[in-house]
Amino acid sequence: MLASIVADRTSVVSPRTRRWTPWVKTVIPNGVDATRFRPDAKRRSDAPTVLFVGTWTNRKRGADLARVFQRDVLPSIPSARLEMVCRDAPADPGPGVVVLGELTDAQLVEAYQRAWVFCLPSDYEGFGIPYAEAMASGLPVVATPNIGAQYVTDDGAAGVLAPLESIGVALRDLLADSEARALLAQRSSARGSQFSLDRVVDAYEQLYTDGVVPLAPAKHGRSRATISE
Repeated sequence: MLASIVADRTSVVSPRTRRWTPWVKTVIPNGVDATRFRPDAKRRSDAPTVLFVGTWTNRKRGADLARVFQRDVLPSIPSARLEMVCRDAPADPGPGVVVLGELTDAQLVEAYQRAWVFCLPSDYEGFGIPYAEAMASGLPVVATPNIGAQYVTDDGAAGVLAPLESIGVALRDLLADSEARALLAQRSSARGSQFSLDRVVDAYEQLYTDGVVPLAPAKHGRSRATISE
């Protein structure tokens, strides 16, 4: 926090993270490589598939997602699967849940491309890179209303925000409704384009450029630049 006070130029990854540093005015989100994370209909699973990327315990709440999935989704859609990119899940998490463990970058891209819907019910995210990766991959996003999910989904305009105990019903309804999924996927993709690496790099370049001002030429005809106050 001290560094953000004395630095000449600072930024945060989402607007609501400014609550701790209100003097920081610039928001530059985390970026996603859209050349890697992109839709591929040929890899889409035949089974209705929800993808989770996170941890079984703590703030990512993977265990809670598995519970509401088994309670609210499986009775109506027995063929549904919850694929979990998760290192700390139990060996047997119960019916309908598949633990993928830790994946390579290429395997993670394929996991997004297989899924029908993405869900991460964290109780806190400052931004939430998996939300943006899912959007770049053309997936509808379901999340709890933490500050990162609120920003990335544009306060639910490009995703579904629901309390934890309502997440399962939201997933069930999306898996059962192809038109709703397609519409939300379009909104998700459009919003996700805001988080491409190209846009983020451009924003940082502008931030650095704005912080550099030329000085009068130094002796011997040399010139130099400094960071503005």
